[in-house]
Amino acid sequence: MAKNTAFTLLELLIVVVIIGVLGTLAINMFGPARENALNSEAEANLKLILGAERILRMESGNYYASTAPHETNINTTLRVYLPVAANRNWLYRTFANNAADPQTCCVQAQRNGVDNRTWRLRNTEDDPIRGVCP
Repeated sequence: MAKNTAFTLLELLIVVVIIGVLGTLAINMFGPARENALNSEAEANLKLILGAERILRMESGNYYASTAPHETNINTTLRVYLPVAANRNWLYRTFANNAADPQTCCVQAQRNGVDNRTWRLRNTEDDPIRGVCP
């Protein structure tokens, strides 16, 4: 007598449902980890931009400042590389009320599209914090 070793349709449906539930749980747990990684990206880029601002001040005597998002100009003037594609994660700005005064130099990263979360780093701060430049 031959033994039937095939799966039934019910068994296959149960496996598909279980895989779907596990996939949904994994996606929900992945979201916050991705946003934490993006926060770290913004913090690192803010430190990079501020360091480039300090080098520019040593070379020219002034900080680079503009309040509009301008990654292309930041890349050119400060000699850094920030993403400029339309789907980039962050919009970067630099501020300096007095181009020669280190107290007024501030760089800002704003989340592009999702929740507009904002990080800033002033020349007088050690690490980026949430908030905007004045």
